[in-house]
Amino acid sequence: MIDVDFLPARYAQQRRAQRMRLWQFSLFAAFGAIVVAAAVFQASLNGHVAAELARLKPMHTAAQAKKQAHAQLAKRLAVEHQIAHLYAFAGVTRPVTQVLGPLVDNAPDSLVFREIRLLHRRIELDGGPTIGEEEEETSPAERETKRLEEERAGRRQILVIQGRALNASSLQDFAQQLRQNGVYQSVELESLTSVAANDTTRLTEFSLKLVIKPPGARSRLNGRAARESETRR
Repeated sequence: MIDVDFLPARYAQQRRAQRMRLWQFSLFAAFGAIVVAAAVFQASLNGHVAAELARLKPMHTAAQAKKQAHAQLAKRLAVEHQIAHLYAFAGVTRPVTQVLGPLVDNAPDSLVFREIRLLHRRIELDGGPTIGEEEEETSPAERETKRLEEERAGRRQILVIQGRALNASSLQDFAQQLRQNGVYQSVELESLTSVAANDTTRLTEFSLKLVIKPPGARSRLNGRAARESETRR
């Protein structure tokens, strides 16, 4: 069977063109639907993000306010701490009972104290940054604390003890016990002299020099004083 098309060729071309336009319209419609769906999804996502930001904004503002308040409190606390440290340092002194207590507690019965003198001496310190050099970087309380520390570090209280002992070994043991005590920075036997108590007994006269450790001071001995301290130990 033969299919004969009696229509002109231009009608066939028109039908093909119509089918092509239909396919193109379908493609454009599908692409447009995808774009519209994406736009709707993006708008919904933006709305959700905006709502979440609106919900979190008061919390963020409150957190920033608390952060600033914490920074201000920390600054005030640092200043109060410096002032408290200044008051505490200015009020720290070693009572006489603390200075003389180790002598009484550790002294054996074979020792007799004849004289105890408390002397005050100034020492030379190594060069370091002065108060003026640090004035721009520290608060008034810190500068005053530093000044008191340097002033206290430049002073030494020295106990000079003279007495008699039955033997030198007990005196050496007594001096060693004092060196292990935290009150004294150094203990030095300045002199030992054997004297006759009677025809059969001899005693040892001694002189002890005890440098009292300053309480709370960051002492900075110069090289000479440090070497002397090590030699005495």
